[in-house]
Amino acid sequence: MAYMAGDVTRAQHFFDTLARQGVPEAQTALGKMALAGEGVPRHPGIAAVWFYKAAQAGDADAQLMLANQFSSGVGVSRDLEQAYLWARLAQQRGDPKVVEAAGDVIRLARVELPADTLFGLDADVRAWRGAP
Repeated sequence: MAYMAGDVTRAQHFFDTLARQGVPEAQTALGKMALAGEGVPRHPGIAAVWFYKAAQAGDADAQLMLANQFSSGVGVSRDLEQAYLWARLAQQRGDPKVVEAAGDVIRLARVELPADTLFGLDADVRAWRGAP
């Protein structure tokens, strides 16, 4: 509620407390705040850390955000294999908007990555055992 009311400082405090307790939605929220510099200094690298934690827990929004960071090289080294992997995982868990946005990353990776690499990554996606 604090975030929606525009009190980003208070929201950041609550998100931080919950994120450190392992709540993926709070980790994703902190990542978005760090990426945008909203209530905290802009720091894409810290955003990637929070997104990674939430993505590992199965948060589709975090998986998509991480895929975008790997695709563009913002806050992390550009890595289309990681971008593809996280985008495919997000697509499996996400709502229609996440599915559509992940498709953009996937299409880019399919153009630039060799078929055997994509085949191996698809196997990794099928075998992934993150939280539902």
